[in-house]
Amino acid sequence: MLNGALTTLKNQDTFGQWPKWKFAKGQEEIKSCCGSIISLVILALTLLYAYMKTDVLLNKKDVNILSTINDQYFTPNDTFTFEDNGFNLAVAFTAYDSNPEPIIDPRYGTLEFNKYGWGPSADGFGNGRTPIKSHTCTREELGLEEDRSASMFMPVYPPSAGEVEFYHKKFDCADKENLNIYGDYNSFKASQFNVQLV
Repeated sequence: MLNGALTTLKNQDTFGQWPKWKFAKGQEEIKSCCGSIISLVILALTLLYAYMKTDVLLNKKDVNILSTINDQYFTPNDTFTFEDNGFNLAVAFTAYDSNPEPIIDPRYGTLEFNKYGWGPSADGFGNGRTPIKSHTCTREELGLEEDRSASMFMPVYPPSAGEVEFYHKKFDCADKENLNIYGDYNSFKASQFNVQLV
């Protein structure tokens, strides 16, 4: 009875070898209890994995998608400024290397902040581009010091804090006096910003 059970178990071995010669009793492959156990374990894991993936497919589990759309929530009359909303802009030009100093060579170009807009405004019908003054950001402005009273920005996102700390000398901040935006590309009037390497 034990021999019959072992033979049945060995017949489950999918790792049996097929040598070129014949063994005793006409056998052409060697099977073992260890190979059979591994075969059954792999079969059980495959069936379990197939069950789990079928459950995910049919019951829409394991899916985390969040989508929120609110078109034209802000109108061209909703203006964002530094004084009222804390709107601000800082840009850094860098290579991901070990050089913490600014790398833009004036012979090749400079970073320029531009304000441009269109549509009716308090000054009439505006349509054009105006350079915005900028300066090298201080550690206080970037909020890198313990005292954040002079910070012009929200706290740095923790995973990026090391990069901002290391490259802080490369950041240019727009002067906050003329910082205001409103509207978008589809608005009848708008005030937008861009930063260019000129």
